Amino acid sequence: MRDGYVCQATGVALVGPVNSWNSPIADHKVPHRGDPELFWDPDNVWAVCKRWHDSEKQRLEKRGLA
Repeated sequence: MRDGYVCQATGVALVGPVNSWNSPIADHKVPHRGDPELFWDPDNVWAVCKRWHDSEKQRLEKRGLA
């Protein structure tokens, strides 16, 4: 798996089943907002845990910091 089964934001092992807090999510580092180049750029994707993606990442995006 990409990034060695480790959340690149928190360091948590990405070993949880689907929809658990430590399940892996493929996240866009820079929000693509419909831009196909950003969406498909493999360097713009990292593996993160669901808990971080659904909480901290959403807060950062709402504040325009991600």
